[in-house]
Amino acid sequence: MTRTLPRAQIGKIVLLAKAIGSEPRLEMLQAMRDSDGLAAAAGEVSEHGICLMLLARTVGIAAPTALRHLDVLVDAGLCAKTTVRHGSRYTYYRRDEQAIAEFADTVTRHL
Repeated sequence: MTRTLPRAQIGKIVLLAKAIGSEPRLEMLQAMRDSDGLAAAAGEVSEHGICLMLLARTVGIAAPTALRHLDVLVDAGLCAKTTVRHGSRYTYYRRDEQAIAEFADTVTRHL
């Protein structure tokens, strides 16, 4: 017997699939996961996550382009955004591991 997904859940899967359907976005998610190996300047990695400029540099794209990609990931719920002021203003991003695990589980069970 095949379990069908409710239409709302199908819509969420499509949103998440579109969010990870981009090479720069996947690279950013990987960089957030593996931040220990990044060449970061002071303040670019913190308990809040990884700053926008480091993610842009790591992926090799301009900051405004990185911001658009990160907005897609935030809107899909795959990462969270935090703005902090310490000296200057930093915007940090970190993965939402629970949301990523739930997405992986749903895809595994239903596709």
